[in-house]
Amino acid sequence: MSKTKYIITPFQLITLAAFFAFFGCENYSKVESASWNVENPQISEDAGGPVDDTEEGYEPGDGLDEVDFGLLRWNYGDFDGSKHVKSGVVISNLKTTKNNFSFKWDKNFSAWGKPAGSHMELCAWFVKTKDGQWIGGKFDWVSNNHSGQIFHHIYPPGQAINYKNWGSLNWGNVPATCEVAFVIFEGGGRRRSNVLKSTWTR
Repeated sequence: MSKTKYIITPFQLITLAAFFAFFGCENYSKVESASWNVENPQISEDAGGPVDDTEEGYEPGDGLDEVDFGLLRWNYGDFDGSKHVKSGVVISNLKTTKNNFSFKWDKNFSAWGKPAGSHMELCAWFVKTKDGQWIGGKFDWVSNNHSGQIFHHIYPPGQAINYKNWGSLNWGNVPATCEVAFVIFEGGGRRRSNVLKSTWTR
């Protein structure tokens, strides 16, 4: 029985080379450069940078305090952040509903040299009382991939999960529709974001 010989002609060789070039290896460079394919992926400098401003009516903030930081009284949350200094992180567009609030990141924790992913720091909430005082304090954590929070740690009063000493706040001295302030601060440092202001109808 004779053996069959397979001979590849120059034309077939060129055809095979073209096939592998266009189909077999088209994703090679993409896979090599993909962040999940690198042993120690580098976080992009713009990761977690300015928020998407395509939302109708959205304008990035100017980073200024909308409430005088020195007027905020840290009565609740067992933390005094009054010595924190505004630096880097910029937030804007604070909006509230009865049960929660939202805001926009203009510069998130990457501005503090923190990971641009789900890095977490702390946040504080303040309400303006009927006699004009800004009272409040730490009430929750927030991460780069959060753009809001619910009020369950601080309101309604009398609930079992009031955070720290928030349960001692006299809500009778706070108008049903009141001015509120929100600020993010570094738990293990001395930096803070700008202060945002809005109104809250409970």
